[in-house]
Amino acid sequence: MISAETSQTTHLPGCQDKCGGVSIPYPFGTSKGCYFDEYFQITCDTKDTPYLRLLQQKVGARESTTGSLGVLKAFPFSNTRNKFFALISGLDTHRQRYSTGCVSWCSDTGSVTNGSCNGIGCCQIPIPGNLLNYNASVSSLRNHTDIWESNPCGFSFLAEEDSFNFTIANLTNIKNTTRVPSSIDWAIGNQTCEEAKKSLTGYACKANSYCYDSSNGREYLCNCSAGYMGLAV
Repeated sequence: MISAETSQTTHLPGCQDKCGGVSIPYPFGTSKGCYFDEYFQITCDTKDTPYLRLLQQKVGARESTTGSLGVLKAFPFSNTRNKFFALISGLDTHRQRYSTGCVSWCSDTGSVTNGSCNGIGCCQIPIPGNLLNYNASVSSLRNHTDIWESNPCGFSFLAEEDSFNFTIANLTNIKNTTRVPSSIDWAIGNQTCEEAKKSLTGYACKANSYCYDSSNGREYLCNCSAGYMGLAV
């Protein structure tokens, strides 16, 4: 998933606006002249599977006032939409370079509650802002002696919080799940508004629009001024 605040979903004249059921709003586009820069180029090889060309990441779509496209170097993981999850009993998981982590415990399925990822069979933690990549590790406690013999595996993943609803069945069949959606935020350039405004040629916000700094990273976004609609970049 890709998200950023916009006034409305729109595209440049003459540019492809959909790939299958997925809307492609500017600054994203499928052909030269239709996207802001190469990081926003979408490849639409089939009728329903758009990809970010440079990242080779499949994207989906969500309509909202925050202008979301559903799926890194250029785009940080959204720290408001995603959570880091770990599943199984007696496991410890952590993310490198950060002191946060979570521990998941359960003695039997009777202690696990469907829909509750609170540390019993499943745990979750928020992620920091401006997270461009991560390495996760999962380890067992007590030398792997307290793990269920029927399901000795543990799993961890970063996913959209609303996309994963923990159930007791996940403790035995989560290994059959090969993909989970996550959300990434996009913004313009690698400058704050104050820095970008000093460049007459590089500043992206057009007339009748205003600039504001991204809350997730060192970039900026453009939005239409009150009373105006259309493309702000």
